Amino acid sequence: MSLAGPVQRRSSAYTTTKASGLKSDPRPVGDKQYQANCARTIITYLATHNYEYQINPKVLASPTTKDFTNIMLFLLRRLDPLTAKGPVKLEEEVPVLYKRLRYPFQISKSNLTAVGSPHTWPSILAALAWLVELLNYQDQAEHAVQMASPEEGADAAFFEYVAQSYRYFMAGDDEKCEAVDASKATEFDERAGEITSATQRLLAVRAECMANESLEQEIATARDSPSPLVAARARLEETQADKEKFLKLIASLEARPGLEIAAWGGSHKASLDRKVAERRSDVAAQASELEGVERECASLRARLAVQTVRPADVQRMAAERRAANLATAAGDRREEVAAAQAELARLEAAQEGLKDALAALVEAEGRQVAELQAEVAALRGKGGSTLAASEEDLRELQARYEDDVRAMEAQNAALHRDLAAALEHVLHHKLHVQDKLKGAGVRLRRVLEECRACKVCA
Repeated sequence: MSLAGPVQRRSSAYTTTKASGLKSDPRPVGDKQYQANCARTIITYLATHNYEYQINPKVLASPTTKDFTNIMLFLLRRLDPLTAKGPVKLEEEVPVLYKRLRYPFQISKSNLTAVGSPHTWPSILAALAWLVELLNYQDQAEHAVQMASPEEGADAAFFEYVAQSYRYFMAGDDEKCEAVDASKATEFDERAGEITSATQRLLAVRAECMANESLEQEIATARDSPSPLVAARARLEETQADKEKFLKLIASLEARPGLEIAAWGGSHKASLDRKVAERRSDVAAQASELEGVERECASLRARLAVQTVRPADVQRMAAERRAANLATAAGDRREEVAAAQAELARLEAAQEGLKDALAALVEAEGRQVAELQAEVAALRGKGGSTLAASEEDLRELQARYEDDVRAMEAQNAALHRDLAAALEHVLHHKLHVQDKLKGAGVRLRRVLEECRACKVCA
């Protein structure tokens, strides 16, 4: 669809007559007000472009051949700086120049030999005003190209579109005029598609950032849940309390007679055997549970390996954190199994001496305390680094999201502004062309009526 509306049929003033092959000028060149407007346009241009001779409305009311020559040479050099500064035969050069510039009306050599006469000067004055308007357009076009910036890209493109469309319009080429309109409509459709694509990308980014809410929830849960360090300290305190109990037990056993110690040792050994059996059963159950957890961890790692998007990274970090917790728990279970085995060895050695067995037990518990202390230090470092890494990833994702949102919103707003400005320019251009056609039609009817009146009088 044409952005400038359908190209209306131009007035017969722009068509070639059948009798003489010349074009009839519909402009009121004989009207005093029209002549004053043309003179004002020429004087303004000459005064603002450093014309070296005196110029005023009186000069343009009835110019001499020298005045016309000076004005015409100045305009020719503005149009083509390479024009020779020596004498030029204007009666030969001017008609050729206007024809090359596609001036729609004929300028004869006879008119140029007596430019100041009342019957030739009005048409020459109108031709000069037309050339000045052409030079003004050239200056504006060059200025627009030089001063165009990224923000003014839409205005420059629209200016070029109007120039092409108006050139084809004045030439009477409706097909090319409609082709230019169709090309501009296609360009606007493509830009609208780009806006839609950018909006869809923005929505995708928002959806991705919404998926990151799960990461925030996990971080909040990690902050609110009890610290592994606190639990390890509690276990350390419990172990130290058990150590104190064992030391007191050893002291009490050393104070008893030998037979009483042997009897007590046998019953205590049986009790410890039962506990060892229970511990072995617990260890077997925990080992089975550990195998299931390790299989789950392997499955999660395989799933995370094939995922590349940001939500998958969040899930990978959460799975690794859970796997680390499970590995820590499994390590605790292994340490308990080792302690139970050490305790069993100590009980078997109790047959040779209860005192040595109890001393071995105390030594084993001391080793367990050292291992727990090492575990506490490891948990302290691991917990701090994991939380810091998660918070850093969250901040990076939030920053990227905010940057993408701002960029997309700015681009979307700029494209909407460009589209609105272009449509407004097209509408104004269409209304302007319609007004000019309407005015030309009115002037043509007036001239035809005057011609009919003259024929009737004759």
